[in-house]
Amino acid sequence: MSEFLDTDGLFVDTAGATKVSVGVFVINVEHSRRRQKIATSENKAGVFFVDFLIAVRQPPGADLWTDDSKVWDTMSFRNAKDIMYSADLPGLSGVRRVQGAFYYDPDMNTYPIDSQDLPIILQQTQHPANKWLFVPDGNLNGLSTTMLHIGHRQCSGDADFYNLDGTDYSTYTFTVNTRNPRWYAVITAFIPPLLFCLPVMLSYTLGPMAWYPLRKLLAGCSFISTA
Repeated sequence: MSEFLDTDGLFVDTAGATKVSVGVFVINVEHSRRRQKIATSENKAGVFFVDFLIAVRQPPGADLWTDDSKVWDTMSFRNAKDIMYSADLPGLSGVRRVQGAFYYDPDMNTYPIDSQDLPIILQQTQHPANKWLFVPDGNLNGLSTTMLHIGHRQCSGDADFYNLDGTDYSTYTFTVNTRNPRWYAVITAFIPPLLFCLPVMLSYTLGPMAWYPLRKLLAGCSFISTA
């Protein structure tokens, strides 16, 4: 007997469950740090937009579904705000292309060198965990090389459970971790204050009386620039 814990800390018996492999391949993802800061200040969830391929496959001989077009009706995205496009890919069984907006919790504590976790949470809604068990497929999960700043984005997949009305269901979370490169932090957080402080520091190197008007002007311009 295989036992796991659900989100309520209860044991889940998955003995005899059919292992359904799931993979998410992200084509492109977009999120605005300006919107993140606004959402954080207002204690709201952030939103990111993503275009991806998702594939679900049951092992040979399994009979959880016989119609590939209807299997998607048994699943949903838990953190989806709006799904703008969802359609099967011609010639590929069990693969759909999805474009939508998803919620996430922005963390701006280390801005502008912050790191954000952007999750896509797929959940089963009809078959309990003792019949349907999501397992990550390492060959299907990944990120497209056409994405901007691919060097600053990583992905991971994790299977879990959630309890609804006393019944446990399987979930799968695909997470894109994105972070600002260090050069971005230097440009946005270090250089502007340095440009503001240099005139003030320069003004204190000038003569005490003859250069007093210019020293006052430089300090005033620096203060206005900061504001």
